[in-house]
Amino acid sequence: CSSGPPLSLGWEYDEDGVVSVEVEEYESGRGERRTRREMRMGCEARREMLLSPKNEEGGDGGDGGGATGMTERDLRRAERRVYREQHRTRAVQARKASGFFFAAPPSSSSSKSS
Repeated sequence: CSSGPPLSLGWEYDEDGVVSVEVEEYESGRGERRTRREMRMGCEARREMLLSPKNEEGGDGGDGGGATGMTERDLRRAERRVYREQHRTRAVQARKASGFFFAAPPSSSSSKSS
């Protein structure tokens, strides 16, 4: 789904939670890799993820934001930005395809010889 808000990965480093694992042990236990199709997430699933509380105990901090701190209003703004950017990109692609952007004619001063 190309509509809706994008997600990005982030992480917090917790030195106390570091666990050392041998490469062979990790590789044997990690399972099959997912295909690109399996990794795609629908726009509704992304919305739910952005708005859902981080965990049962912590809740959302009372600000109405989910695990990301996003509120419904923040999410709508982000969706509008994505929509506008996609619209601009399509407009530029259409102009390129129609020949709207073209090479400038050669300068007459460079063709003159002294």
